[in-house]
Amino acid sequence: MTQYVYPDNITDYPVYLKFDIIKFSEKSKTEEIIDTIFLADNNQISIDEPQTWSQDDAGGIMKQASDKVVGDLATFVSGRESMNATEGMTETPDSVGGAVNSLKDSVSGAFIKGGTQNTGFVVVNKLALSYNGPSGQRSFTFNYKFVPKKQGDVEVIKNIIKTFRMRSAPEKVPGDAAFRSYEFPHVFEIEHIDSMTGDLNPHFPKFHPCICKSVSSKFGDSTMTTFAEDNSPTIYELSLSFEEIDINDSNKIAEGF
Repeated sequence: MTQYVYPDNITDYPVYLKFDIIKFSEKSKTEEIIDTIFLADNNQISIDEPQTWSQDDAGGIMKQASDKVVGDLATFVSGRESMNATEGMTETPDSVGGAVNSLKDSVSGAFIKGGTQNTGFVVVNKLALSYNGPSGQRSFTFNYKFVPKKQGDVEVIKNIIKTFRMRSAPEKVPGDAAFRSYEFPHVFEIEHIDSMTGDLNPHFPKFHPCICKSVSSKFGDSTMTTFAEDNSPTIYELSLSFEEIDINDSNKIAEGF
């Protein structure tokens, strides 16, 4: 297992982030931590946990119900028309259709306007709510700006950026010349560490295992200033976007997630 720490005096910071990079084998169902990266953290954590609700006007729902009832009645009456025609009766389709439409208006009006003489109940300005669950997994973005301060920092920073880029990308299946197939990408476990205890900081929400959806990196700035010794950039930027694998619920929140 490889470890990278930046900066090397990371314990001087109140809180830092620990990224465990896990290789998951789908065939053997095993997990292995292959890299760990420690980064001083100054990112504000913003949590958005939207829930999927829909609300409909109750009058519209009741109108649909009345239309269904009247529609079924119309089917029955249409059948009756055919029977009357076969038996030589004189009831006309126009008279039957007019009666159905009149009944439909009466029933719909009773549902929507609240006419109690026909239905026995009133529905006025009500909403019908339906809940469809959480709208998805939580996602987080961490932004870092690395400024090498001494010899050796450049290599550490380059290795950190390279590791995140490598581990968030899939591996192509070896020997697969006919199809473009890839191995399952790596999974990330992220923790806020309290520098005073070296343990999980309980004042921040815990993360579920994450996938890294995006890695954005920048080498140098607009002036392209470099170090004289080796022409390496004097600044690096890294943006990491993660999405949790698990969906949060009230029980998980109670557990600190």
